[in-house]
Amino acid sequence: MQSLSNARRNSLLLVSYYYPPLGMGGVQRVAALTRHLSEIGWHVTVLTVDAVDYPAYDSSLLDWVPASTRVYRAPSQDISSIRSLLRRRQTHGSSSANDLGSRLSRLMMLPDGRVTAVPSMLRAMSEIVADSQPDVVVTSSPPPSIHLVGLWLKKFLGIPWVADFRDIWSPQSETKHATNLHRRL
Repeated sequence: MQSLSNARRNSLLLVSYYYPPLGMGGVQRVAALTRHLSEIGWHVTVLTVDAVDYPAYDSSLLDWVPASTRVYRAPSQDISSIRSLLRRRQTHGSSSANDLGSRLSRLMMLPDGRVTAVPSMLRAMSEIVADSQPDVVVTSSPPPSIHLVGLWLKKFLGIPWVADFRDIWSPQSETKHATNLHRRL
């Protein structure tokens, strides 16, 4: 087997909804993955989302991302950000209205409330694939909907795909599903 130093530099597309400057453990893991893959010879391109409503920001994590890493940020219109914006604008909102909105979004969004970011990520693909020519795509969840991007790249462009599940992912997990159909899907 040829070592990476003797072979052409391999190109990897990393797709993650949560990426610096967002904070917390899952973001640190993906930022470190970007750095370590670059250190062992991979040319890493990242696809993530633009600013989203999130409880923790840590701009120091941007220092973990090598300068050679190109980061694409697709617009995100996820339902959680929209609900949060509406709650902030409400002056006399009732908790029952917020509860109803939360229940409706859980019923309508499959596999999760971040699935609305997938179309804008896929629209960015032609530029990203032309620029980086990835040999492999790695999708890192949560949210599970991010894996739809990897599935699309594998199915329609033939790019090998690795799905990284950062959190528990099994039928026995503690995840609460809106309906039995949601659980089965």
